[in-house]
Amino acid sequence: MTRALQEFATGLYVQTNVIHALILRETKTRFGKYQLGYLWALLEPIMWMSLFFLMFLFGGRVAPNGMDFVGFMATGMCPFLLFRQTTNQLTRAVSGNKALLFYPQVFPLDLLIARGTLEAASISVVFLLIMGGNAVFGAGTAPAHPVHVITGFAMASLLGAALGTTLHAATLYFPSVENYMSSVLRLMFWVSGIFFTSTELPTQAAALLWWNPALHIVEIVRSGWYGAYHPTIADPGYVLYWMLGFGFIGLTLERISRRRIEL
Repeated sequence: MTRALQEFATGLYVQTNVIHALILRETKTRFGKYQLGYLWALLEPIMWMSLFFLMFLFGGRVAPNGMDFVGFMATGMCPFLLFRQTTNQLTRAVSGNKALLFYPQVFPLDLLIARGTLEAASISVVFLLIMGGNAVFGAGTAPAHPVHVITGFAMASLLGAALGTTLHAATLYFPSVENYMSSVLRLMFWVSGIFFTSTELPTQAAALLWWNPALHIVEIVRSGWYGAYHPTIADPGYVLYWMLGFGFIGLTLERISRRRIEL
């Protein structure tokens, strides 16, 4: 028993070091050696927020439920970006790093974990910078329920990881799946509560959009930051079903499809 535990601890230590090295490599590859790469991670959500600010301004609309505009947009934009970017990055994680699989210590799942971890850390930091800057300028407030905010971001990351793992394996058999899913994610951008709240939706629209797990995640984060906001669509249990379902399918397919990965 002791020997088995020692072997497990040794294997865990090795794989932890492998994943850490992969995260450092991904960071250097994606963001480059210059600060502009890191700056782009912050600029993308700010550009989208600026676009919606102009739309709200010309449309004569204000942030609903007494929220400030930056906080309203950031609590919608950042969780959705975390879900979408994690899905996209994990879908292409192995196909873009096949050469690393020549090393016996590196497995496909390590590449997936590394990309998912980096995405979660990057967008979480961006969110904190935006909300911190908003507070410095006097428009923002502290989160009313920090645990809800953390839960929402964790769900966004894990749901994206589960879906991305499933798509990674599926594209080995059906390469066109990635293109179809890209279209679905683009559509989800507009129906996931980024620029509206569930309380504003007509009854029929709310009934239809209730099935979108990303909308639940956004509303969980938003209600966690703004304690006075009580969404009509925010069920963590429903999101958990999606996470477990895609997680089971994704990990099963990942294991089965390893032999199909051509080095």
